Amino acid sequence: MRRILLVLAFVLSGASAGASTAVEVPPQSIDPKATDGGAPLASCVPLRSVESGSLPRDDLAALARWLQGSRVVGLGESPHGTSTLHKLWNRLVMDLGAQLRIDIVALEVDLAHAALLDAYVQGEEDDLHALLGRRWWASEIFFDEDLVELLRWMRRVNATGERRLQFAGFDVKQPALAAELLLDALAVRGEADVGRARRWIEAALAPGGFGVVPNLAGYTADLELMLPTIDRPRRLRLELPMRGDGVEVGSVGLLAGTGAPWRRQEIRAPLESLGHGWVATFEIDLQPGDGEQFGLSLFHRGDGAAFFGSPRVTLDGVAVGPSDTLGSLERWPLQFPQLQVDDYESARVELPNDSFFSSASALRVAQDPKFKRSRRAANDLVSWIDRIAGASDSMDGSLLRRLARAIEQAVAWRTLAEPHRDAFLAENLVWLTEHGGLASHGETSPTNVLVLAHRSHTERIAGRMGDRLAARYGSDYRAVTLIAGSGSARNLRSVGDSAVLEVVEIPARPRPAAACGSDIAGAGVLVDLQDPLTHHATSRPSSAHQLEGDRAQTETTRDVMIYVDAVESMRPLGGDGPW
Repeated sequence: MRRILLVLAFVLSGASAGASTAVEVPPQSIDPKATDGGAPLASCVPLRSVESGSLPRDDLAALARWLQGSRVVGLGESPHGTSTLHKLWNRLVMDLGAQLRIDIVALEVDLAHAALLDAYVQGEEDDLHALLGRRWWASEIFFDEDLVELLRWMRRVNATGERRLQFAGFDVKQPALAAELLLDALAVRGEADVGRARRWIEAALAPGGFGVVPNLAGYTADLELMLPTIDRPRRLRLELPMRGDGVEVGSVGLLAGTGAPWRRQEIRAPLESLGHGWVATFEIDLQPGDGEQFGLSLFHRGDGAAFFGSPRVTLDGVAVGPSDTLGSLERWPLQFPQLQVDDYESARVELPNDSFFSSASALRVAQDPKFKRSRRAANDLVSWIDRIAGASDSMDGSLLRRLARAIEQAVAWRTLAEPHRDAFLAENLVWLTEHGGLASHGETSPTNVLVLAHRSHTERIAGRMGDRLAARYGSDYRAVTLIAGSGSARNLRSVGDSAVLEVVEIPARPRPAAACGSDIAGAGVLVDLQDPLTHHATSRPSSAHQLEGDRAQTETTRDVMIYVDAVESMRPLGGDGPW
């Protein structure tokens, strides 16, 4: 570990002194059809093979021409955990890397973990077995024979001296290794007050549950009411009083709606008004034939305590529902129940002589105070690191800042100070792109990055990573999505604050036949979604088994889709792995 630390301290010596500060990457959609890149694909091209080195390679020729000149390519897979899509990743990196002048291959793992693997790629570490042996949550869906092949290939390329490739990470899930490297770096530096940093780190990581997706829904409780038959126009009205105590981050409010499928509206209380009390009002005009159900979900996502009074629901001014509405609320069965139990406490409390709430009883929902302590400790750590690193571009100052920022990001996401992980993913990729990555040695030449992640991050979905990168880089960002038509995949199912690895079957999804025809031979097809001829066919498939996520907005979220007919689940590395 000390050797890797010294390597990292050296390779970071040329990075910008302000590299750890947050990079503002606004969520803003752009029109991908405004790109002025290389020649587009034909409407549909057969994919000959997913294997690297397969001949002939003309199936990727048009894609390579079109991607030339792009600064960042978002290669998004769906789903995670297949050997077949990992092989296709490798083929695109190995067969197109030189043409696209790729400098960094960035995988959806944490920066600190990827830095260990990059030490092997740079020839500074030789024991790949030991490096890959440092497992963490979700490594089982990436660590396989194909990753080993990719890392070894990158190392061989670097050994020739003709190109320098880096392997990097940009995720924010798990700060433990970043914390370990930060403390080691402080010790190497000879800082006398390492103990203070250690105490801040311990407080910052105290909530636990890092790695799994945090409880993004916060505290959520549901109420469903049956309404009388809607045989004439009627007005439904909801009034819900709320108050906050020490709520500084996150949101407090409700989702309310009628019918099945639900027509729901989210209402968030202004945080500045919660301390004095705030009444949420929801109104909707119902027409004959409308659904005869009303649904209400209360939520508190953030710190402090929120108080909810009893909701009052009326239909044309006449109360509907039970007299004790709060007593009818039911907690959501969340995907991560253990985190929900640990994060929030809820209880009915009596509030005698309270003029704000209409009844003497309210539902009190409070986030565990350890989360506020966690955020404060992470912020104090970053501020202290900024002070001791100084304004100069020292050899290790950038390393210290970047590791501290990684801890701060993970804490902010875990505690819902910033529930949108993609904001951090985009920030970290911008840093890799504009600062040359971890092995830049201070070089300022343009850096081209190939991103390997899930399609939900790479596509231009509003607010997601791809959308933010497109807003920053315009036509220099391209999104290519890899979709599995059928087969199986490795999946991590969360149980409490841990996970179980299992094999899941992928529901069959047909080829986009209207664009490509079903008689095209090969392992799959490449579909150019910028071609007007393919827009309708790929955004509104005629089959009932609609391609996952394909809606009318398809042509604005990704540029090219590579559809693979059948995939196999990956085989995680084990004791008898391919070393």
